[in-house]
Amino acid sequence: MKPEALLKTKHAQSETISTLTSSLHSLQSTQSSNLLRLSTLRTSISALHTSIQATHSALAHWTARCCALQAELEKLRGEERDKTAAVLTLAAEAQRMSKDGGERRGHGGGEE
Repeated sequence: MKPEALLKTKHAQSETISTLTSSLHSLQSTQSSNLLRLSTLRTSISALHTSIQATHSALAHWTARCCALQAELEKLRGEERDKTAAVLTLAAEAQRMSKDGGERRGHGGGEE
């Protein structure tokens, strides 16, 4: 090979090496940036997971509380129904007694 051709080949190889070195540095920089993003993403996912667990725990707590309140409400409604039934029974008994007493007074007053 002629010296000029060797010189051109050497120059082309030097440019190729320079381009490859530049590309490698760029890839290393991109890789470092991506690793940093990945680390940030992992931290965010971990925080989100913790938040979801806390929300789930709070939801379970409030669901249990709502169930307890619903049971208490049903108990109170049952007691209210029992009291209403007792009042209606007493009212009916009082009305019957009043009616019976009025009839007796009416018969008793007429006979005397």
